[in-house]
Amino acid sequence: MGTDEMYQAQEPSWAQRHRLGQIAGDVAAGVNRPSHPAALLRVRGPLDVAALERAWQRLQLRHHVLRCGFEPGTGRWRLDRPAEPTPVTVLPAAADPVRLLHEATDAPFDLEHGPLARLLLAETGDGLLFGLVTDHLVSDLWSVNVLMEDLTACYRQELGESVELPADDSLAFPQHVREQNAHLASDAGRALLTRLAEQLGQVGPIPGLRFDGFTGAPTAGYANPGVFRTAMPAELVAAVTDGARRTRMSKWSWIHAAVHRALYELGDQEAVGTTLVTANREAYDVRRTVGFLSGRVVIATERSASGSAGTFLPHFNRAAIRALDVSSAVPWGSIIERMEPDAFGAPSSGPYFSFNPQPLSLNRLFDDLGFTDCAVEPVAAPGLTLDAALAVLPIETPSGISVVAHHRVDWYPAPAVEALWAAVERTLGTWARELDTWER
Repeated sequence: MGTDEMYQAQEPSWAQRHRLGQIAGDVAAGVNRPSHPAALLRVRGPLDVAALERAWQRLQLRHHVLRCGFEPGTGRWRLDRPAEPTPVTVLPAAADPVRLLHEATDAPFDLEHGPLARLLLAETGDGLLFGLVTDHLVSDLWSVNVLMEDLTACYRQELGESVELPADDSLAFPQHVREQNAHLASDAGRALLTRLAEQLGQVGPIPGLRFDGFTGAPTAGYANPGVFRTAMPAELVAAVTDGARRTRMSKWSWIHAAVHRALYELGDQEAVGTTLVTANREAYDVRRTVGFLSGRVVIATERSASGSAGTFLPHFNRAAIRALDVSSAVPWGSIIERMEPDAFGAPSSGPYFSFNPQPLSLNRLFDDLGFTDCAVEPVAAPGLTLDAALAVLPIETPSGISVVAHHRVDWYPAPAVEALWAAVERTLGTWARELDTWER
């Protein structure tokens, strides 16, 4: 699909519908919880702003979904009414330009008319601040990488360099949405959804978690979430990596499994469910698709299997494989709508857990992207406003694995989160010793 005429209005995806409902609920409550995948950078060097402006205009025309909004009330995706490309937004001078960049990154988009992307520049005494910002309704972090590849290629062409644009041969996101919706409306799709709902019967689609330190408060606010940070000991990372290889699992699955085992240690639930954030980019034809493809799956385990590594790791692995096998075919929103209709399209009101591993490959998304004769380094993103009550992000770096946990303090105070992570590391150490991969 290369021209506007090839796009028609259509029904949104389940993920888009769920997010649109959440945004409407937030607006009604006077809350702004932005979900804006972005590339925020500091650029030092002779950046040609006029060439960047031309490249930005081309990028918006190349990726149609960035310019299209959603019909109020129905949520219908108005692909037939793209907004005009917008210019680069040059932010005014400020005493704290990073804060200004963060505020502009978090500013709401016009979801009805579009566009749903913006390009920001801010002057500083130490180079330019740059922000390519998108709305999650039409993008995700993987998409931002695709957009940055295209933008920097367009920029270099505008400078007169001999550069080819990356191939635009991927499945267009609107087509992906149509195919996904059609499958879920088919007999086979409905049967798959029914089977998955039955598998999650013990925990539900948005599993709540209770463990030592959980306050049991009826609600928890979004403002000012707590943040816990730590780094896994290097010897533990090495042992987990070796143990994962020997058990034919990923190190992320080992860590996630240890979270489940720790929750049994610190709580009294007979079944535990957590959500896992997935990219859903396994298929080759969506590797360069710009769209909201990322999602969540629910992994459910049982206390009866929470014994040794030899018992629990295979149990967790089977549960994860079952969930991941259907992740792109049965989106999380459709499961919520089937099992808990009142929760579909609504801001989360329960204490659910999100596991979002950040492998080194993801954290290097922008390493090879830049502007001619300019040095580029990442700028920290704005703070998160959580949907999940507790979101754990193990982040792989060249030197090891750091861990960031964002938590709604009304439900999970800092000591509870710290104790949970200590139990996770104890569990990993025990499993590693059981497999003779780690000797103190």
